[in-house]
Amino acid sequence: MCVHDVLSPDNKAIWFPVDYGLKLMAFSGREGKWFNLENRVEYYAVQEIILEPKGAMFSEDTILVDPVIPNELAGDISSVRVSVSGKVYEQGISTDQDASAYIDIPASVTGQH
Repeated sequence: MCVHDVLSPDNKAIWFPVDYGLKLMAFSGREGKWFNLENRVEYYAVQEIILEPKGAMFSEDTILVDPVIPNELAGDISSVRVSVSGKVYEQGISTDQDASAYIDIPASVTGQH
């Protein structure tokens, strides 16, 4: 299980759906490609998340992930990617401009090596 901070990087607010547009993937060294993973954590928020521009009171939030590693990938993962995606938020509405980021976590850190 991992906990990550999500920060608004500049002067724009970011709108996220309830699950932060979260996507988990694992890189298989044997296969040489990424595989989608399920998250054991379920999000029960009743409204979307809005991160205010950098430096504002609500410019960061925390996500919790607990990837489900399929048996066929166990022992073959070099890293787990945590990706979040949302939209730029301006004047009280989400725009069609995408905002996303990811972090690759070495399998030795996640305990999935």
